[in-house]
Amino acid sequence: MPNELTLRFQRERETKNTIRYQELAKDSDYVVGSLYVRKAELARLGDPRRGQQPRLPSVDRAATR
Repeated sequence: MPNELTLRFQRERETKNTIRYQELAKDSDYVVGSLYVRKAELARLGDPRRGQQPRLPSVDRAATR
């Protein structure tokens, strides 16, 4: 798929209801930056700290332009 984009995130901080992830990007070339995920959604998507691979929805870059 030519419009596929893969981003990597590192768990940065936990708040009362969310977990903040910081995008790992080379040379500060961020696409998203910080990403907040509700803790309630981690149960549905999969929590990487529990060895589960998150199943985040894919985004078609062509559709967002």
